[in-house]
Amino acid sequence: MSDDGEATQESQKLRIESAPWESFKKRALESAREFDREEEGGPRVLSFQDPEQIQRLLTPRRLELLRSVMEDPPESIRQLADRLDRNVSDVHDDVTLLEEYEIVVLEQNGRAKRPVVPYDEIEIAVTLSLPNESGSNERSPAAP
Repeated sequence: MSDDGEATQESQKLRIESAPWESFKKRALESAREFDREEEGGPRVLSFQDPEQIQRLLTPRRLELLRSVMEDPPESIRQLADRLDRNVSDVHDDVTLLEEYEIVVLEQNGRAKRPVVPYDEIEIAVTLSLPNESGSNERSPAAP
């Protein structure tokens, strides 16, 4: 999306991944450097150290919600809830959580808010690894 809210022609991609703490730290530093240089073109990356964090964020119901919004953006959260045959409050909570992670954007549509997924593709990658030599995987201090 452009700054004025209009859709751009470029294909947008989101990559949601899990990676061990060292990889997570390295990716965060690289992302900060890229942001400082204002480089664009590659996918936006959302990294989690623990694969279970991805599972907690992207539940089957939230994945269904994302698919529905990507295929046919609804005019409102209420319309999305009706389409999914779910409670409006629950759908609102899911959309709000996904908005916090910038997976969904809410656009003002009159008095309603219109959920939009600003990506053409969402890739989810999970890395499982053996514990380090001390017998446990390091954990990052932050978790969603």
